[in-house]
Amino acid sequence: MKCEVLPHPSTVARAAATFIANQARQSIAKRGRFVVAFSGGSTPWQMLRNLASEEISWRDVYVVQVDERIAPAGDPDRNLTHLQESLLSHIPLPPEQVYAMPVEAEDLVAAADAYRQTLEQIAGSPPILDLVHLGLGSDGHTASLVPGDPVLGVADRDVATSAVYQGHRRMTLTFRILNRARTILWVVTGDSKTEMLQRLRDGDRTIPAGRVRRNEVTILADHEAASRRYKLKLENMMNKNMDAAPETRDLIEQLAGTDAVTRERSRNQLVQRKTPDVIRALLQAVIDPRTHVRWEAAKALQAIADPVAASALMHAMEDENADVRWVAAEGLIALKEVGLRTVLSGLITRAGSIEFRESAHHVFHESNGFAGVVAPVMKALGQSEPEVAAPVAAYQALVALNETPDAK
Repeated sequence: MKCEVLPHPSTVARAAATFIANQARQSIAKRGRFVVAFSGGSTPWQMLRNLASEEISWRDVYVVQVDERIAPAGDPDRNLTHLQESLLSHIPLPPEQVYAMPVEAEDLVAAADAYRQTLEQIAGSPPILDLVHLGLGSDGHTASLVPGDPVLGVADRDVATSAVYQGHRRMTLTFRILNRARTILWVVTGDSKTEMLQRLRDGDRTIPAGRVRRNEVTILADHEAASRRYKLKLENMMNKNMDAAPETRDLIEQLAGTDAVTRERSRNQLVQRKTPDVIRALLQAVIDPRTHVRWEAAKALQAIADPVAASALMHAMEDENADVRWVAAEGLIALKEVGLRTVLSGLITRAGSIEFRESAHHVFHESNGFAGVVAPVMKALGQSEPEVAAPVAAYQALVALNETPDAK
């Protein structure tokens, strides 16, 4: 499971459109077609409008629905209504390659089975969708798989109907077909989703979204949805550090001394030990209120070069002290590709910080072997509005690294 955090819902929408377009081109090149299932939601409508401007062989695209409300044609609550307005009316997609859920039928059970047969005709038996786009509700639901609904227990059908939820019954794809998809894309925005996004990433199967498989999955979330994640991890890390060995605590405390020789000696001893206990203590020390401690801790983590320190060093790139920021950047340079990926991810949400941009530029400048990947990002950092250009360039650089792991 990969998770990318972007500044705003509009940025998420653009990134999601780019992701889907790339998947479409790859699928068409490999299999001759692209079968995609869309969910609803306000950010997805922006995503679809962006997708309409992508260059895709639309004659080879087949669109199906993840879920739909039981409502008349043209009803503003219907996902299909927004799908038509945001995407279908703007692209040369043959109308017969859009497969709406038959929610206007009198016999919904038979209609759900008919939709299952339709999916088999276009995606094989059993049907395997190339990409499924999912949203995440503040109650942990996804598609129309809602907490407490009997549809959660459906394991022998690919399409089923739900009970009434927020005023409507629904038709929905079930876990069985969702988990069979080649790729799953989650689009998650808004601070009402923070808890559920955390639980989704933790694999919490007590919420419906947590029952969707975790491999070949990408999450695109905005800062509001993901902002609590690091704080919770940091609090957990600090609680663990309370159990640090007395020797480790003593050495950490000596990093605050006024004598530079003593500080260096203590730091070197911590580096030599480099046990999990020591690394946890150093991770906490990077956010210590005392500048000497933060600098020494970052310097020690640079020398140890353990990837587990990447997130902490990335956050230290915004430290109020320039020397701490510089050492943190040096520590990420020492982590090579792991450090580069971490800084690119951080730049997506922190491009508004001058301190972070300057530190990131230093990392990119010293990222030997990845000049081709970081060059567009460095160019974006030099533009008149780097806080706007850099997040997009950073995301595209991450996509390039993911698609071509040995990209140089």
